Amino acid sequence: MMSLPVANILEAVLNPVGRFSVLEGILALCDAQGEVVFSVSDGIVAVDVEWRGRRGRLLCPCRESHDGDQRFGQLQRLAQRLLYAPTPSLSTLTFHPAELYLFDSRSEGRRCDVALQQIPAGLPLDEYILRYAQQGDGGRVHRLLEGIAAIARELHETGIVHNNIKPSNMIVTPDGTPVLIPGATTRLADDEGEEGTAGPVDGTTGGEAPSAEAAADTDADNIALALIGTVTFLAACRPDLYLDLLRRGSFLLPAFRRRAPQLCRIARSHDLIPLYHLCNGLLQCRRRLEGRLALNILLDSLARATPEPLEEFSQVISPMHTPTAPPDTDNQMPICVQHGTKWRYVDADGAPAFEGSWDYAEDFAAGRAVVSLGDDFGVINPRGDVVLPVAFEEARWYPAEQLIIATYEGRSMLFDRMGVRIGNGEWEWLGDVEQGVIAAGRDGRYGYITPDGLTAIDFRFDNTYDFRDGVAIVEIDGVEKCIDLQGAIIG
Repeated sequence: MMSLPVANILEAVLNPVGRFSVLEGILALCDAQGEVVFSVSDGIVAVDVEWRGRRGRLLCPCRESHDGDQRFGQLQRLAQRLLYAPTPSLSTLTFHPAELYLFDSRSEGRRCDVALQQIPAGLPLDEYILRYAQQGDGGRVHRLLEGIAAIARELHETGIVHNNIKPSNMIVTPDGTPVLIPGATTRLADDEGEEGTAGPVDGTTGGEAPSAEAAADTDADNIALALIGTVTFLAACRPDLYLDLLRRGSFLLPAFRRRAPQLCRIARSHDLIPLYHLCNGLLQCRRRLEGRLALNILLDSLARATPEPLEEFSQVISPMHTPTAPPDTDNQMPICVQHGTKWRYVDADGAPAFEGSWDYAEDFAAGRAVVSLGDDFGVINPRGDVVLPVAFEEARWYPAEQLIIATYEGRSMLFDRMGVRIGNGEWEWLGDVEQGVIAAGRDGRYGYITPDGLTAIDFRFDNTYDFRDGVAIVEIDGVEKCIDLQGAIIG
């Protein structure tokens, strides 16, 4: 690319007074025809520049655009936040007040602020992944996930809403670290009046709800981060799979969703919990993907997961909640042992199978085990990955049905082996799974449900007990009676 002193161009076109300070030494990049490379978007003019050997963009507002002034005010506040709360995963943004003297169409001029956005040396994320995917270097690609998780965490902790996260806005530096470039639409969460700039944005932790526009912005960030993290992990596992996805538009949500059901099945068959949840979330979302805290945990887990060869897209997909028991390999599962007052898991040689200890733990059965910390229960897999968060008052694992029953704040719910909620049903009490049904209580009445959460026998009893040999005891008006699996009274 050719380059010219940006001061010369702007002085000739925009600033005949010829007063510059910060802009001295900045070169505007030109294309092969000698034209300055610039763009206008969201009320902001962006000129591609070079300064002290570094690439960047010079940003200034369109004089006649109210939206430009608003966006530029957001950039000013963002630059101040980055100055006092640095985020290493975001590229440098500096703000220079009253640096340019700009004219509008009526030849009326005023001094305007400018922002200098530095772009680090390196490759855009998609080009970087493509280069090393073609070389079959999945390990190098997988290391990107730590940086992607760091970006998600830093955006959340500093209350920054980017609203245009995409691979071309992520530059991977020569040392393999991804850096996100803030754009004209990047702002602080409190610009729209949300409660708290650095708090959770998952809508589930109290505080006032964000505005509709702000929620949509947050969801856009969540979807983009989930999509980039998922595709990066797939590229690390199977570089050839990434090349196939790339041809089909892997970083575009509609294209990804066409593959998502198969990816959910593959992740489930390989017991890759974070990959499954990310793929399933992207499959189910409709421009909404709430829960930044949960997303950050999944991205961190994906960065720690070991890439492994994944199967081809070939098998027919079964419904998400259909039990699919893995081969019986419990004799190879980690062993639960007590160490002092804590429980942990070891391998056959007695070495720790993975990090972590619990106040209570059960043996693995069909690849799942119930654990607790204090009064909170959850479920883990043989890698030590959390399948169901250790946050429930009760958790029970039924390996034959591939079903988890868990209780939170007095409400019992059903989950599949991947920790995904089955339906939206909630019950005041759930018994054990016996002969394909579960005794349940709801609104002070009792009946039976299936492991899919559907009503098997109506809630018409004062009390119910588990089935044994095709018969269960129920109470009606204080009298105990027996029923069969169809709910008919037999004695």
